[in-house]
Amino acid sequence: MQARFTDFTAGWNYEETWSFTVFPGPTNLYVSGCNGCMPTINWTVPTHPSIDHYEIWWKKMDTQYPGWQIVGTTSNTSWLDTRATITDPWQADDTYRYKVKAVSTDGLTSAFSNEDEVPVEEGSPW
Repeated sequence: MQARFTDFTAGWNYEETWSFTVFPGPTNLYVSGCNGCMPTINWTVPTHPSIDHYEIWWKKMDTQYPGWQIVGTTSNTSWLDTRATITDPWQADDTYRYKVKAVSTDGLTSAFSNEDEVPVEEGSPW
């Protein structure tokens, strides 16, 4: 990945390019669960020798909540979202979208996984 920075302060055109590498992210992310169940987010381990944990990122598709947020961490390759239940799309309060990234023992983070979404009824049934 490359990034470029241009600074026009004081009339200068300063440009610097640098490169950095993150390790590949988790793959095959999908949301599972039955109608009326809490969604479980599942993924496949990325290729890195020392994964410490995973960050679960979440986004409500409702436009009142823009942007992604970290909603949990785990050392497993699945995570249960206890904040909502899966429902039929025509009965849904909203749609939740998920993605995951890995964090290594030395603090490096992976690229994001693919994304998946599920229609939900907000609030836990229990």
